[in-house]
Amino acid sequence: MAELSHELFARRVLAAAMPSDRVSEVIGRVIGTSIVIGPLRAGPGGVAAVTAVGVPGPVAAEESSDPDWALRIQVPIRLSVHVVLAGRTARYLIDVVVRTRLRQQLEEPCTVVIDVEPVHKRDVYSRTAPKGAPARLVGWIGNINSEVAERVVQYINELIDSPRVATLRRIDVAALLGRAWAAGLVVDVPQRVAPVSEVGRRNTENHAQSRDPFLRA
Repeated sequence: MAELSHELFARRVLAAAMPSDRVSEVIGRVIGTSIVIGPLRAGPGGVAAVTAVGVPGPVAAEESSDPDWALRIQVPIRLSVHVVLAGRTARYLIDVVVRTRLRQQLEEPCTVVIDVEPVHKRDVYSRTAPKGAPARLVGWIGNINSEVAERVVQYINELIDSPRVATLRRIDVAALLGRAWAAGLVVDVPQRVAPVSEVGRRNTENHAQSRDPFLRA
């Protein structure tokens, strides 16, 4: 078996610590099942009131083509947008795809930190689909999807920087291995039972007989 260098071993361990399927699963749980945006003002002079409820889709994580980053992340979100203008309500569907990237950074004493690239508006792709005739009434007030996309960016970045997610992004490897040792996950060695020799067995039987008055009789 070929010997492995410490550097290559460390790279492989770090890669195994951040598999794309597990990362997708964790990000999905962090984002949750819904995103609520608004109410916010949109259009010239803020003439329209906008509320959006988003449902995230399956998170995609794949290897990044940029060597400075480990994984490229895409989060699809379908937003149902209600726009109230002059007492009338228009409804929009906005399909949003949020893009970001992840990499691992190492800190003393033995900690892996997951670095998340901040999301910018250029990282958000959106497509607006008006629903029904009333939606045409708000066509003149400006780019509604741009207003909503800005709030999506703000929401994702606040989530990344939140204390809960900041804790998840730090992996204390030494503490993790300590818990694994304590749980018997690193090396599981069954308790050894010392074999009894034939001489030892006979001595034990003789000793038992000498102490039992019925056996002596």
